[in-house]
Amino acid sequence: MTESLKGIGGPSYWLKSSPADPAIDFWKSIFLLDFTVGIGTIASLPSQTTTRIQTITMSDTSCCQPKCCNEWAFAHLILRLWVGMRLLFAGLDKMRQKGGDGFGFEWIEKSMQPIVDNFVGNPYLPGFMLKPYAVVLPYALLISGLLVTLGLFTRWSLLAGGLTFISLAFGLMALPDDDQAVYRGIEVALTAFALITAAHNSLSVDALIFRKKSAA
Repeated sequence: MTESLKGIGGPSYWLKSSPADPAIDFWKSIFLLDFTVGIGTIASLPSQTTTRIQTITMSDTSCCQPKCCNEWAFAHLILRLWVGMRLLFAGLDKMRQKGGDGFGFEWIEKSMQPIVDNFVGNPYLPGFMLKPYAVVLPYALLISGLLVTLGLFTRWSLLAGGLTFISLAFGLMALPDDDQAVYRGIEVALTAFALITAAHNSLSVDALIFRKKSAA
């Protein structure tokens, strides 16, 4: 038994034994766990040979293949474009003349007035905040939507867009308008997924600028 244990040691285990060794049958049933880089490999030790247990490395299981990375980049692009267009067109809608064909920044105040009137007297929304919010909201939608669509300052613009959706959801919950609040919740979830995948933001203005800076 003593002779059969001499070869075991170090971070990876070795077993030296001979056919005549009475411990062979015992050690054939033993599985040794070898930890390297925090990952173990379990291997059964055959008899009449010297065997080193192979080690699994992180590269064996990591998603680093070009195809995999491309799929994440495409997924992020699709999510980002949807969120960006949703924000952008919601902002552009505030610039339309209601009931007419006018379009421009001069129509924003009139477009937002019915929304302000709808919230007047609501106990959850202070009256002094309604007018400033109605002025800021269209520009927040337009700016964050444009930045998200282009992929410029992507993480911050997605965060701004998500918070804008949250503010709209809060107002709808305060009315209450549960159906529309649920739709805003879907938009918040999609924005969150776009933010989660922002590490794969290779198809964007941000990535283009970064590549140019790296090449310089």
